[in-house]
Amino acid sequence: MIDDQTPGMNTASGTAGNGNGNGGSSASAQLKAAGIDTERMSSRAGEVTQLIRDEVAARPFQAVMAAAFVGFLYGMRR
Repeated sequence: MIDDQTPGMNTASGTAGNGNGNGGSSASAQLKAAGIDTERMSSRAGEVTQLIRDEVAARPFQAVMAAAFVGFLYGMRR
């Protein structure tokens, strides 16, 4: 059963947050309050994404085989 009165759920847009539509900035503020640098994380995520794209472009067959292997392992767990 889905509870329509779930705390932190913006029912108008279906997004998590505090009900005023700025769930993303609220999460960012909470992470910064915990001492986590979100801008640095964003920068590193972009670097990792580019690294993965470069590796897939250089070795497409190995990338497909790695994805198939991970999918197989995931399927075996279920």
